[in-house]
Amino acid sequence: MKKQCITVTLILILILSLSLAGCAKDLPDVEDVPMAGDHAVFDYEQLKDHAKIIAKIEVTDSLSQENSFTLNDPETGSMGGFYGKRTGRVLEYYKDSTGEFSEELSFIEAAAIVDDRYLHIEGYESLKKGNEYVVFLSDGTASGDMSIISCNNGVVRLNPEEKHMNYPEIAERAAEESSISF
Repeated sequence: MKKQCITVTLILILILSLSLAGCAKDLPDVEDVPMAGDHAVFDYEQLKDHAKIIAKIEVTDSLSQENSFTLNDPETGSMGGFYGKRTGRVLEYYKDSTGEFSEELSFIEAAAIVDDRYLHIEGYESLKKGNEYVVFLSDGTASGDMSIISCNNGVVRLNPEEKHMNYPEIAERAAEESSISF
């Protein structure tokens, strides 16, 4: 009887190990590299005024090496910055001063995957495919592309597992003005 229990236990451990190894293939094997960075922190009214677009979106892609970019110093070749170019399906617009009101948005975030390293501003986590967010976007970048304003300050994370990254006053006011429930 004892031998059968040990055999069954070993078989279960083997099955679990193999199934967990299969799950690991779905995630990129990258080193987490949080980077120190400075960004302005806005209150809700300042964010609202500064944003060209405020929208509730569902992210339609994952951060990858293909949609990650570095900014390199032309003289030294050393990396001076990084960003991810992401996309999201618009679920609802709250503001669009561009007048485009497109069904899909492309925007920059402060995270990238470069050379098997997940680079991100300390305290900021990349938006996740399939999750919903309210994003405050501005075109105040050197490229003129839309970008999330001030890392987590310009994102309201609507999924409960990410709620701890919200600025409470921003999330509260966004919920009041847009009838979003958290």
